[in-house]
Amino acid sequence: MRFGEITVVTPQDLDAEKLVRAICPEVHQASSTLYFGRRPITDNLTLHIYGVQVPSAPEAHRWDLLLPRALGVVVAYRWHERSSLEQAQRLLDFFCSGWHLPILVAADTGEVAPPVPDSFYAEGIRLSATTRFVFFQLQDPPSVRRLYTTLLDVLVDRVSDLYS
Repeated sequence: MRFGEITVVTPQDLDAEKLVRAICPEVHQASSTLYFGRRPITDNLTLHIYGVQVPSAPEAHRWDLLLPRALGVVVAYRWHERSSLEQAQRLLDFFCSGWHLPILVAADTGEVAPPVPDSFYAEGIRLSATTRFVFFQLQDPPSVRRLYTTLLDVLVDRVSDLYS
């Protein structure tokens, strides 16, 4: 059995469990800020999804246990809340400075989506070769599932770039 790992990181004010539960049929709470779920892809491949709510500085967590085998990181935050954005910025600074992973920056728009083209929801905005920005709605499971497919698209693009 092969597996791939994805880590979803949220500020304290965004529910990491819901982000894991949107794709995983069963979710386990490992601690007050860590959730774990499995998503079978085929008989031989399973995604392990870790959801981490970061109530303090990102450096305070044991990322060395979660990130070495990660395919990528989703940094999610609440679009309409400045404090959530500020915490997401600290998380991004941390992940960009010490880890060379594909990153998906995901803004939860809540019930009110910003006036942007539909393509931003489907494809995201390319920030770099390994980083994209997307909007999603936490209360809409298909919207949350698109986060994972977008991150996998970033991975496929990364592999394609290596061999072209």
